[in-house]
Amino acid sequence: MMNVISQFMSDCRTASTYHELEAKFKDVFQSFGAETGTLSCIGSPANLLNSLKVVGSPDSEFVRTYAENNFIRYDPAAKKSITTLSGFSWDECRIEARNDPRALNVLDVAHDFGYQNGFVVPIHSGLGNFSVVTFTGDHLDLDATTRGCLHLIAIYYHVALERLMLIDTAASKPDLTERQIEVLRWVSAGKTDWEIGQILSISEATVNRHVERAKERIGVRTRAQAIVECLVNGIVSF
Repeated sequence: MMNVISQFMSDCRTASTYHELEAKFKDVFQSFGAETGTLSCIGSPANLLNSLKVVGSPDSEFVRTYAENNFIRYDPAAKKSITTLSGFSWDECRIEARNDPRALNVLDVAHDFGYQNGFVVPIHSGLGNFSVVTFTGDHLDLDATTRGCLHLIAIYYHVALERLMLIDTAASKPDLTERQIEVLRWVSAGKTDWEIGQILSISEATVNRHVERAKERIGVRTRAQAIVECLVNGIVSF
């Protein structure tokens, strides 16, 4: 069993694409009896279903029902994830929510769709952000060893996914010259081309030329779009 975990750790370090990582993730969690693995929310607790990524064979009708009924407001697993660092099962949520009919209804609906049990791993960062990895399966035997292994799998999957996201972000950054970045910083501060020219001791026409070439490199049509892209990529800041 530890050989399986060790191999997955190695796979997480070497995976170069999302498809490759998800295939390894699926193989390892299925070896522990889980049928699906879901990562939700690389973000704040206020956006728990942001960046939902499901690996396996989820029931699309259940996902639609969950969203249409706004179950995120009552889901006991979602609420518990915000306040704990330890992995927990849906059965534990059912016990804790025994006096909350709306919370129990979420679990009952999941059960009706064939999700007999689930194991949830909250992953909190030091920046107030957190993610939730959930494993589901009809034959999920959650003994102490399986819980520990699934917890490790969730953590390594999350770290590997963040690594690939950082690579994508770095690769998507527009290649701008120092002067173009400098000019866009002043544009973001609300300066006109004439004012920027006075600050940098260049002509107004030269300022405009730098802006236009920067827009071409970024692949946008307006100055506002250029500034937004630079803010998103950390090239300029307010």
